[in-house]
Amino acid sequence: MKRRNTSKPDETKVTTGKTNVANSKSKQRKEKKAHGLATKNQLYSGVRNKIILIVGLYILAGAGFLYWHGMGKSPELPPEVEEEILGSLPQDMKDMDLPNVGPFRKKASNTLLPDNKVKQTESSKGKKSNKTGNHAPVVPETTLEETKFPNFEQKIQNELKVKNIGDKTWTEVKIRKNVNNTNVRIYTMDDFLSSRECEGLMKAHDNHMKQHDDQGPIICFSDETTMGKYLEQIKEKWTKRISSQDWTQGTRCLNASVSAQLNGKLRWSHSTSFYPGESPFSTTFETRVAEQTGLNANNGGKFQITCYPEGVGYKLHTDCTEGNTDKRDRFATILVYLNDVIEGGQTQFTELGVSITPKKGKALVWTNMDSEGHCDVTSYHQASPVIKGRKCILQRWYYYENFPALGKRYPSPPLPVRSPTTPRVACDEFTSGSCRWYDEWNYDHLIDYDARSL
Repeated sequence: MKRRNTSKPDETKVTTGKTNVANSKSKQRKEKKAHGLATKNQLYSGVRNKIILIVGLYILAGAGFLYWHGMGKSPELPPEVEEEILGSLPQDMKDMDLPNVGPFRKKASNTLLPDNKVKQTESSKGKKSNKTGNHAPVVPETTLEETKFPNFEQKIQNELKVKNIGDKTWTEVKIRKNVNNTNVRIYTMDDFLSSRECEGLMKAHDNHMKQHDDQGPIICFSDETTMGKYLEQIKEKWTKRISSQDWTQGTRCLNASVSAQLNGKLRWSHSTSFYPGESPFSTTFETRVAEQTGLNANNGGKFQITCYPEGVGYKLHTDCTEGNTDKRDRFATILVYLNDVIEGGQTQFTELGVSITPKKGKALVWTNMDSEGHCDVTSYHQASPVIKGRKCILQRWYYYENFPALGKRYPSPPLPVRSPTTPRVACDEFTSGSCRWYDEWNYDHLIDYDARSL
């Protein structure tokens, strides 16, 4: 007979088991709580990071907005910077500022043209067209007595005297070719114009061009041969039928109908001009140039802003006229780049082995003539086509010998008959020029006009 086991369970084992279970449950609760806290912290962290990101983006967007609306720009010019720089163009010249000769002589009809058909002078007969990058300077050949300019003062500009101002310094560019055969000197200076000034000039240029948007340009050529070469590039059969018969009578400009057909077929740069005294900036700029280069304001011409679109440049040329005995010619040129160019657009002096890359605010100044007033052919240069982006410059020429009409805005010729806002496209000699849109008209498109004979 088996004895029943009546002994009680080991109290120590029971207690330990209960403790283990309790500890296990407590551990599970802690782990669960820790997991919950971790999940909650992770959630809060994700939300916090998103809030930080959103706030950061908001701050950046706000900063960008404020920058583009003026807070990020230097306070050198007022908000309406294009008005400050170019004012309300075009502005008419006052009659008292014009010589009473040549194209400036008043007519009964209030138009301005030479009195009679002008014949070529002996010095220009049979002479080939000079290779210049732009039309030869308009220099009415009159004596000081004839002009009767009471305030006119004869000035000779025959040297550069660059001067560093503060931390802004001129760097003479090293000439790599024709070192012993050139009188040309080339200098550059960074930040000659501030970013705000550059932006203001480009804005003024674009706004002024919009004033001419309602009118297509009238296209003019230096001669009929030049016209033929430009039209060959278009490669459309109908252009072969265009001839001098399509010119407006008395001019080398195509009539409005044919010009309209060519609009968009030829490619060109765009230039707008302003003159000394027409705006506060014109005075600021010419004073700055005089102080830092020694170029006399009395010998300066108009100010010209030119912008080149992609694919457009300016062919190899000189700013002075080769073989010219008249010293009323361009002694020096100052050019300031108004923006950076993504690719292309360099200013290249091919005879000197020099190439300058556009940089916003950077000034480039060089001489075109020697100290005796003779055009230096080693000053040949070109504006390389813009490959990507856009290129804008501010440019002014300074003449060896000044003359009364220099730097003055004079009334436009009445031919061709046109709307006041009709722009002009001038296509210069094919091998050394380019086509360029202008906001103003001069006289060199008139068949009976010779600048040297007025």
